[in-house]
Amino acid sequence: MRFPTIVGVSRLLKLVSQKMIIEQGSFGTFVQKANPITGQMGWELEDENYDYQQEIARSMYADMLHDYDRNKKYYAALKKAIGIQHSKGKKAHVLDIGTGTGLLSMMAAKCGADSIVACEGFPPIAEIARKIISDNSLSKQIKVVSKRSTELKVGPGLDLEWKANILVTEVFDTELIGEGAVETFNHANEYLLEENSIIVPWTSDVYAVLMDSKMLSSFNRILPALPIDDEHSVALPPEMVACSGNAGVHDLQVSQVPIESMNILSKPQKIFKFDFFKPITANETTLTQLEATEDGEGNVLCVYWTLDMDQDGETVVSCAPEFVEPTPWRDHWMQAVYHLKSPTRVCKGDEIELVSKHDQYSMWFDIHRSGSPYDVSVCKCLPAHAVYTALPPELGFMR
Repeated sequence: MRFPTIVGVSRLLKLVSQKMIIEQGSFGTFVQKANPITGQMGWELEDENYDYQQEIARSMYADMLHDYDRNKKYYAALKKAIGIQHSKGKKAHVLDIGTGTGLLSMMAAKCGADSIVACEGFPPIAEIARKIISDNSLSKQIKVVSKRSTELKVGPGLDLEWKANILVTEVFDTELIGEGAVETFNHANEYLLEENSIIVPWTSDVYAVLMDSKMLSSFNRILPALPIDDEHSVALPPEMVACSGNAGVHDLQVSQVPIESMNILSKPQKIFKFDFFKPITANETTLTQLEATEDGEGNVLCVYWTLDMDQDGETVVSCAPEFVEPTPWRDHWMQAVYHLKSPTRVCKGDEIELVSKHDQYSMWFDIHRSGSPYDVSVCKCLPAHAVYTALPPELGFMR
């Protein structure tokens, strides 16, 4: 089986451009954007004039395709799932949501799936998937449907002839749920899958580590003065400087942050568990006890997740930073640094209550103060923080 190479990804971009010209005006695409007031992530439908190639360039296709650890573990979990269905005397009917270039569908074919439907909501990429699948002589085994999964229909002559009994999907970002995973799994479980289907991956755990880092926390803070040149600056309003900012998050390779620039204040603690095989709540709040392992000011959280690829937890994908455990280098999944609204001084041995909240697309965190309600941080100095939290973290390091 041939998987796309770096050269193949370059060709992919050219073909996307050609496809855009052919189908100009016939489709839009959903683009993830932040609400600058609430910090929430959402989806907007852009028209045919939108620069789709920018979305492709930012989507890390090449990095995903070359993530050997990810690909190996998806393959192992698919092989196990198909084997389980066959051992029960059932045919293995696989649904691949968000197929991209078709990689996971081709893995399912190689593992002996009896039928495969590959769903891709972005028409230019769906066409690329068809070409790559055809190049691998798998067009008879894999049906590519250019629709969002929530638009799929089940029945004779429709998108799926019958409900699938294996779902494989990779709709995760650094924040885990930012690409719409909650809606994707909930809809698939209700409408597209048989009862007791096998989901790959099966579950996910989300962990948080409290840290003290003046450098990282500065990414979400407004400087008291804006430099004009080497000798002059403009003082900013005090209320802007004092603003705690919105519920911002930065994707970072935390392991690359200079160790002297951060003080790790707690061990990793599980804050959320997502079971993909059953309904996922779209709004959840948890309280987690963290014990301070060092003295410092808790001002940022390092958040990462793991995937249990199978029901037995035999195959695990981890996005933990190096100071937690050795993990492969990835640019498409990193660690998420969240800025706390209420930085708090702690001493070694202190018990800290962390409040964690998520909706369908985003997460927020803060130190919980007993007796006071928790509200999502709302920025009062727009557009300053909207610009700050939208900047690449590399510019934060330059500051």
